[in-house]
Amino acid sequence: MSIEKKNARIAGLLYIISAFPMAFTELYVRSKLIVWGDAAATANNIISSKSLYSIGFVCDVVGSTLFLLVPLALYKLLKHINKDYASLMVILALISVPMMALNMINHATVLELLRDVNYLNAFKPDQLHALMMISLDAHGTGYLIAQIFFGLWLLPLGLLVYKSKVIPKILGVLLVAASVCYLIQFVTIFIFPNYGSIINPIVNAVVGIAELGFMFWLVIIGVNTRKINQHY
Repeated sequence: MSIEKKNARIAGLLYIISAFPMAFTELYVRSKLIVWGDAAATANNIISSKSLYSIGFVCDVVGSTLFLLVPLALYKLLKHINKDYASLMVILALISVPMMALNMINHATVLELLRDVNYLNAFKPDQLHALMMISLDAHGTGYLIAQIFFGLWLLPLGLLVYKSKVIPKILGVLLVAASVCYLIQFVTIFIFPNYGSIINPIVNAVVGIAELGFMFWLVIIGVNTRKINQHY
């Protein structure tokens, strides 16, 4: 196996390993426990499944930490295509990590508000539940702000893939489309929320196809070694 193919598979594995814990938390833990519009039901769900909620917290922290390695691995793989694009890709990707980490404070605050401790007796249960939902809302907002950079880093990555000639151009096109979709979703949620039910499924589909396709292509296929000498 060539060193470039090995680097591609390492980058793909890191991408998968970092993405799936966060996907588990977002798609399973939060969707299972949070009942938007019903603070009491959400509180009861989290109290009865504290371990699951805590696992979700750990998965998000571990996933976002591992994500630090992804742009660095991709930089090593693609820097010979265009060093400026590769550097921009790393910068934009790494900006999102401390934002995600700080945002996890909102996730943890929910458990603090639901603890059975004396100083919380100053609040009525419905007040605590309202504060809990504010923390969950704040976490969602923080996630969306970080999503700006999740979207932006895919743009130089997509351009690098498109120009590389060692990875299918269609993956580059899809990554650029995913970048645009992330930004459209951000604007839609904050400015045109009534269109969210239309835009979100489209965005999720494009992003899922682009990122999953890229991850698994790197792991399973790697790079086209017959064309590597054009760039390496």
